[in-house]
Amino acid sequence: MDACSFRSLIRFSFGLAWASSAAAVTSQSVPLSAPLPGIPASVTSFWTGPGTTDVFYRGDESLDGNESTVVYRATADGSGSSTVAARPEWYEYSDVIAIAQGGDHVVEQTVEYLDEYWYELTLSAWETESATSVVLWSAFGEYVDHTEFRISPDGTQVVFIVPAEGFFEPSTLYGVPIDRSSPVKLLDTWVSSIFVITPDSLRAVYSTSYAQYGLRSVAADDSQPPLTLAVLGSSDFVREIQITPDGSRALYRVGDGLFSVPLDASAPPVELNGPLVSGGLVNAFQISPDGTRAVYLADQAVNERFELFEVPVDGRSRARRLNGPLVAAGDVQSDFRISGDGEHVGYRADQSADEVFELYSADLARTPRVRAPGGTASSAPRRRKLNAPLVAGSDVLSFLISPDGTRVVYRADGLQFRRFELFGVLIDGCATAVPISGTLVLNGDVQPEFVFSPDGKHVAYRADALENEVFELFG
Repeated sequence: MDACSFRSLIRFSFGLAWASSAAAVTSQSVPLSAPLPGIPASVTSFWTGPGTTDVFYRGDESLDGNESTVVYRATADGSGSSTVAARPEWYEYSDVIAIAQGGDHVVEQTVEYLDEYWYELTLSAWETESATSVVLWSAFGEYVDHTEFRISPDGTQVVFIVPAEGFFEPSTLYGVPIDRSSPVKLLDTWVSSIFVITPDSLRAVYSTSYAQYGLRSVAADDSQPPLTLAVLGSSDFVREIQITPDGSRALYRVGDGLFSVPLDASAPPVELNGPLVSGGLVNAFQISPDGTRAVYLADQAVNERFELFEVPVDGRSRARRLNGPLVAAGDVQSDFRISGDGEHVGYRADQSADEVFELYSADLARTPRVRAPGGTASSAPRRRKLNAPLVAGSDVLSFLISPDGTRVVYRADGLQFRRFELFGVLIDGCATAVPISGTLVLNGDVQPEFVFSPDGKHVAYRADALENEVFELFG
């Protein structure tokens, strides 16, 4: 039995069987959201979190004639739903919610408009079992209408930025336990809005401005002073930061390039991307699950022609191109994803026809490839198109890769123009893609939001599948 025949025996646990003949068993989508009070009442957004297979969702509904917004928690198999948080109508929502490890807490940002210019911003943590909350931080002012916050990977800390009250005032970085068991602690000042928490939950890594432009890290509990990782110029704007899974290096986009620096500041930063043409820049990047490689998107060879490249995170060898040859004016899109097993990268591109966006995968190198200066390029990776043939005018709009890296779910109007559905396919292209979102009511669509559960056994999505314009949660 060849590799494709063997892999075609894999079964999607959400009701779809794969066969090398491409015959599909009808998907068995089930409603996850409970009926909501009010007419009409719809699921407006939903989230998943680390360490739990449950799905959290928000519904706008009417209770006793007064509108409220409620957050619910539902099991991924549709067997039950419970209330997590409820807010009255006078709160304006920025729709920012984060789920802590294990789903024990939900952190929510709310905004109340006091008048035309003044806001009250509150950061709260809800204990999901009891549906009770504590206020982590609250403030009001002219500019206090949002904050950036992160929950530590272990679910114990919340790190957030308090925005500046004026243009030349400092933004500040704070940390607080998610259960508010100790006071909020000031971590650093003159912080930009770009920051991350390390995988071990011990440090925050962030960019600074005005007083000292650079990249820093600080202990999340304020037990150690900030550590400077890189000194930057006043025109060097940090656009993104990511940390390798082992916590050894920070990768960041600054200016036009992609750089890497040890988190212990034991060595200076190195530039990872290849030489850029005039006007070229690195537009996005991701780190492989094993932390050895980065995949980045750049118009490296031709200005405004964006392609995918792979490079070791320590910069010890040059980058190689991953995508196939592009048609004139073709580009790889910025929503590429590395599979959980580190074997493949999935990407959307108008690779075969301009402005027709399809789904592809390419193999990643198993180990970093070293090439001597002036040597020949590494062998090209294997690539394949994943989506089924599209009807005229249609595109693949978005996609996700299962946590184990073997399957891809994508959203497209592949069968009927402007009727958006979900399709499933193996990432190695060993079987033809088939629809998995079930039958839709006339004019019904699957909405842009869909997620895999952390164990990869379920896909949750929002759709008006049963009644047009009434959106429910399915899986």
